[in-house]
Amino acid sequence: MKIILRADVENLGRLGDVVTVKAGYGRNYLLPQGLAMLVTPGNIKAFELERKKLQARMDALRAAADELAGKLGETFPDRLSLPQQGAFQLGYYHQTQARYTKKEEAEHV
Repeated sequence: MKIILRADVENLGRLGDVVTVKAGYGRNYLLPQGLAMLVTPGNIKAFELERKKLQARMDALRAAADELAGKLGETFPDRLSLPQQGAFQLGYYHQTQARYTKKEEAEHV
């Protein structure tokens, strides 16, 4: 049975692929779930229209995402500076710094 996939199906194909499957798998799972449609001239034309609508919607979403990414790129830096490897634990650097400073002050008195 030849079908056109209306969505990505794991281990079978991607949206728009024309694949051949066993009749039971297509009839009992793919067609009722709306994951596929039979290959007929009418369905091919209908799928092309559906694909154009889907493509237009995806282009609009992608443009909105790119616009948002541009705004966020201006707000946030590309990289955040992280402390040195030994000083990464919260408070570790300040505690050891204070301990050594107190020892040095005690020695100089």
